[in-house]
Amino acid sequence: MLTLFSSRTVVFQVQDWSVTWYGLLFLSGFVLAYWWLPRLQHKRGLKLSRQQWFEIVVWSAVGAIIGGRLGYALWYEPAFYFTHSWQLVLLRGGGMASHGGFIGAGLALWLLSRRYQVPALKLFDVVVVAAAVGLALGRLGNVINQELFPTIAAQVIGVSSNLIVAGVSYYHLSFVRRARPGQTTALGLILYGWLRLGVELVRDQPWSYTLGLTRGQLLTVPLLLFGCWLWLYLRRRVKPLDLWARLAEA
Repeated sequence: MLTLFSSRTVVFQVQDWSVTWYGLLFLSGFVLAYWWLPRLQHKRGLKLSRQQWFEIVVWSAVGAIIGGRLGYALWYEPAFYFTHSWQLVLLRGGGMASHGGFIGAGLALWLLSRRYQVPALKLFDVVVVAAAVGLALGRLGNVINQELFPTIAAQVIGVSSNLIVAGVSYYHLSFVRRARPGQTTALGLILYGWLRLGVELVRDQPWSYTLGLTRGQLLTVPLLLFGCWLWLYLRRRVKPLDLWARLAEA
């Protein structure tokens, strides 16, 4: 028997099997990526086939899910998953860390760039735009589920921050003609990092603070620093040790 909208979180249900809004929006992000990425690739001179983009989207999704689940278990609920490790595969139980998803999807993209013999930074530049839209859809799922963001203002900030990253990254990818491969990726990481630091101030915080930072802020700092390093390295050819020396002198 088909049941529509049996609860706030469920789109439809057939007996014991249900499709949730969060899952549907998560899937929509990857469907959008499959449609959009082949149309964006010419902006970095890529000529991958539809089949190759399908594989990129699928393996990026797999990497994001595995990385997101492992990241959540490691960074947010290590004690629980240490004794209930079998629950890592139960996606309906919730629990995804976006930072772990970045690592998993990034590793998948890097491996596929080697397989297809295309520059990894060019591939990242194209993907970062669609990835930011996908993150916004995920936040929309949080809003529908009435989780993480307790007020309407917080909900708007949570969703719009990722749309800002997508919009600015798309502009940079499309209209900054002299940009080096990787600069759009670096810009996306920097924007996401700064905005995520702010978003953490308006969302629920069930976890303890460390060094005055929320768990999400603490995980965002390395991402932000990497984005800054990549931008400076590509723009000015700053070496890693040179950057750390400059930071130490500041």
